[in-house]
Amino acid sequence: MRKICAGVITFNPDIELLENNLAILRKQVERVYIIDNGSSNIEQIKLIDKEISVVGFSENVGIAKALNRLMMEADKEGFEWVLSMDQDTLIQPNVIESYSRYIDDPTIGMLTLRVIRKSSSGEILFETSTENEYDYVERCPTSGMLLETAAWKEAGGYDDWLFIDYVDYDMCQKVLLLNKKIVRVNDTYMIQQLGDGAELSIVGRMIESLSSDKMKKKTIVFNHNPVRNYYFVRNSIYFMRKYKKHIKVSSELKKVTKWEVKKLIFEKRFFAQFGAMLRGISAGMRAKITR
Repeated sequence: MRKICAGVITFNPDIELLENNLAILRKQVERVYIIDNGSSNIEQIKLIDKEISVVGFSENVGIAKALNRLMMEADKEGFEWVLSMDQDTLIQPNVIESYSRYIDDPTIGMLTLRVIRKSSSGEILFETSTENEYDYVERCPTSGMLLETAAWKEAGGYDDWLFIDYVDYDMCQKVLLLNKKIVRVNDTYMIQQLGDGAELSIVGRMIESLSSDKMKKKTIVFNHNPVRNYYFVRNSIYFMRKYKKHIKVSSELKKVTKWEVKKLIFEKRFFAQFGAMLRGISAGMRAKITR
């Protein structure tokens, strides 16, 4: 039996949701870690379960560095596979059972699962669509990812410079370059609670109101702050430069452009978001490519 552990990366989490998350994880793996990124409620986090190892940073060091710390802790204790989780995502009770059917295959370096994203009212905003038992994929989110410790080490770890956004895609690409496969197991899933989004900008409301009944579709936006948008744009440019020989840059650029146009049209704070986008482009183009 392979040794499997799990880790949750936290930053000012909702304690009740985190407790639910941890309760599900504890029943499926030998050890659970919490890697905390400078939460103001760290003392509450430590009280949830004394059997859970809590590693706390004094400040927010980013997702990548926290994930590397998780993998190092797991590696020290001999765990061969590590399940990484976000604090606001709930997996099903059968995830490790489903994953276990694949972890003895030496060609597989990473496993993932279907995703269901819901609003706070329970409305399904997105659901992975497939009829296959499993699929080979090229990308998957950090949450729900089961990563082989040996593959993480061989790949050189997560890229700390990224901080947030594209951290998962970068690791996926590294695993693929090791000639390892990423498999999405489709008989299990995780639920991400995304809330109800945010109020549309004036232009966005006008566009929705002018849409025909056949074309009308509720636009979900979240008004992430400009700092988050800066990292998204910066890291997307960095990612495209880093893997330009291995990915379709034109397709990637098209997706990023579409996302940014949607933000500028439908979300508030146009000038702040536009400025963040320009700074992100500049920083991404000037960044030194590492690992």
